[in-house]
Amino acid sequence: MRFEAGASACCEHQCPPRLLHPSSSERVLLVSLQALVLKLSSGDYFGEIALLSGKPRQASVKAVGQVTLLVMSRDA
Repeated sequence: MRFEAGASACCEHQCPPRLLHPSSSERVLLVSLQALVLKLSSGDYFGEIALLSGKPRQASVKAVGQVTLLVMSRDA
């Protein structure tokens, strides 16, 4: 999945359960209640709680620049 700078890759409590992983050196921000939680880049992943438990997302994710996210869904 490809996202432009500033785009929301996922919204808190709204995205389907899946694990997302930034490719190469691209970065994304993990945001909860409009506060920065983490800066993620290659080698990091997010969405594991939603993927494993089926619970809603705990945070929103925004692209810092153009970013490609590798996706793993429950169906994979």
